[in-house]
Amino acid sequence: LLTDAANANPDDPDLMVLMGRTFLQAELLDESEQAFMKLLEVDKSRFEYLLQLARKFVDIGQHDRAVGIVETCTEIMIARRQETRGVELLLSVTEFDPYHVRARQCLVNIYARMNETQELANALNDLADAALQNNDRI
Repeated sequence: LLTDAANANPDDPDLMVLMGRTFLQAELLDESEQAFMKLLEVDKSRFEYLLQLARKFVDIGQHDRAVGIVETCTEIMIARRQETRGVELLLSVTEFDPYHVRARQCLVNIYARMNETQELANALNDLADAALQNNDRI
């Protein structure tokens, strides 16, 4: 029924929200992500739904997917001065995996954009530690 409604009204943001939330509750995370990504294309102000999905990915241990969503939303969050929401998600990832390089890189990016020098310095140190632990180049 939702799919039929979506096909009839492909650019309806409220319908995209309904679909994404329904899929999220049903644990159909790929479908939820598709709906929320389409929503972001139509209405960037509704990025918070993607962040809810990212939280779910953190909770189930799919950290790379959570970080990818935060990366997608970073510019929007910064423009709206809501970057702390992304920071909180990334810090949740690093609580589970202190050496998650991509999460550390994203934190560095956000802190640099926010001109938060102390947090940036700490994040750079943490990124270096993570890279050394993973034998990665940064």
